[in-house]
Amino acid sequence: MVLLVLLAVGLAFFGITAPIFYGLLAGLVMPVVVSMRLHQLAEKSLVVIPKQLTHWTVYVQGIPVQETRNSLTNPCFAIGDQLQTFFWRAFFLKFVIQAGALLMLLLQLWPFSDIWVVLGGGLLVGIWLWVKCVDTGKTLASVKNQTWVVEEVRSAMDSLWYRADFSRQGQRIAALEKLLAL
Repeated sequence: MVLLVLLAVGLAFFGITAPIFYGLLAGLVMPVVVSMRLHQLAEKSLVVIPKQLTHWTVYVQGIPVQETRNSLTNPCFAIGDQLQTFFWRAFFLKFVIQAGALLMLLLQLWPFSDIWVVLGGGLLVGIWLWVKCVDTGKTLASVKNQTWVVEEVRSAMDSLWYRADFSRQGQRIAALEKLLAL
């Protein structure tokens, strides 16, 4: 990740801002939008977000202060169809952001005459964005065809909730974690 950030900043000096555009949208704007939408659904009692507390040590003017924060975890939906709709829309938005960043990169690289910038940084970022687009496309297909893992979770009051995971190469990845990954 550090290498990609340095590459994005280096390419920005040449006027190629697509990697920074992607990083800001996918890494900052999208998690905020998803979090706000989940909060709205939680207020309507359509979603339950399990509490996962994390403990942090924050230094305020050199004094260590213990702080407890609530981390966003994989949500549980009351209705299975709503689970699928939420994640399909969210992954489609992610795909649009990735495809837009890839198109922006191609448009920014096209008029370049310095072949080393195009081959060096631009090609590397282009391949990375292409791989991300393909992965998100496969994820969209999994959501649409319902080939992902939907788990039924019973609450303490015996109500039924649905939570989604993806199974890739024998590992289970939470749907929200996959959605918010760069």
